[in-house]
Amino acid sequence: MQLHCLQIPHTLPTRAFSHCAFTQKARLFPGMLKGQGYHTIAYGAGDGREVDASEWVSLMDEEEHADLLGPMPSTEIIGVRAQASSSIYVQFNYYLREALKDRLAPGDAICLPFGTAHDRAIRSLPLVRENAVAVIETGIGYPEPCTLYRVYESEAWRHWVLGHEGREGQDWGSERMEWVVPNYYDPADWMVIPHNERPTTVVYLGRLQTVKGLDIIAALAPMMPDLTFEICGQGSAEQWLTAPNIRYRPPITGHARAMYLGTALAAIFPSRFVEPFCGAAVEAMLCGTPVVTSDFGAFTETVVHGETGFRCRTIEGYRRALRDVAGLDRDYVAQVARSRYTIPAVGPHYGDVFDELEAAMHVAQVTP
Repeated sequence: MQLHCLQIPHTLPTRAFSHCAFTQKARLFPGMLKGQGYHTIAYGAGDGREVDASEWVSLMDEEEHADLLGPMPSTEIIGVRAQASSSIYVQFNYYLREALKDRLAPGDAICLPFGTAHDRAIRSLPLVRENAVAVIETGIGYPEPCTLYRVYESEAWRHWVLGHEGREGQDWGSERMEWVVPNYYDPADWMVIPHNERPTTVVYLGRLQTVKGLDIIAALAPMMPDLTFEICGQGSAEQWLTAPNIRYRPPITGHARAMYLGTALAAIFPSRFVEPFCGAAVEAMLCGTPVVTSDFGAFTETVVHGETGFRCRTIEGYRRALRDVAGLDRDYVAQVARSRYTIPAVGPHYGDVFDELEAAMHVAQVTP
């Protein structure tokens, strides 16, 4: 079984787009599965210099990609470019379909990182229509999965989808196969930064939207004037800059994210919606920085309450957590995160997924 690993159309598979979690998962996925013994073929824009695939197929150069994408301000929420009818998606998928025609073989798997984003490329392919290849979503953190073969980012999100679809768990007797495997990171990208004295900055990193709980940060700041709250991300922060100890920082990418997260007292993520994963919280913990989060969604799986951070339900709970967080062992926080969410830790779980999928495909092919 060869794995055909599709990249995100509206970004490049580089650390320059590390503010897009789906891009980074797609970038790292081919190398992780190559490490599990699979032949991986990655398809995307640019030269693939940061993608460790067995083969790289360039669908367009960076100049054509930039022309089709158009200007992208650094503060723009990058997800708004995920439009299947846009010029970049239409052209990307046209090139992708032609490339897959030449390389796809019976028994292979097409790995979808972003749901229906590549429908125009794959749905008309004969081997797909004949069910001679597996089409699998490799990291579902969005609300509308589209295939029989699915890997979710968290149990919380799998359960959310089950309810959303009106299902009661595994549909035994059907062809559906589902797994839960967490997101994965290159440990070299997330250094643990020594602290000679206690930090006094609490940071937020992510989309600047009410659903992310930024109003809770604005409520906490006047209560804790000895701390500085720094809001960093895509979008406008103006409505939440309501206290002198709240400041804004423009979006950051690459290794700057590790420096930003790793030098903070804590990272705060008071999301008001069910987080499928919240990668920035795990990024913080990989750097040894404890997190303060909501008490539902994927945080119930990623945050060990009282050890790697605190999960909160009230404003007073958040305030108390930010006082107690300095007592947590930052080396232990990093150790736990690295044992769970780095490529060496997660890779074998994905290896099991594709071993099971390959066995199921073989049975389907030989059963009359």
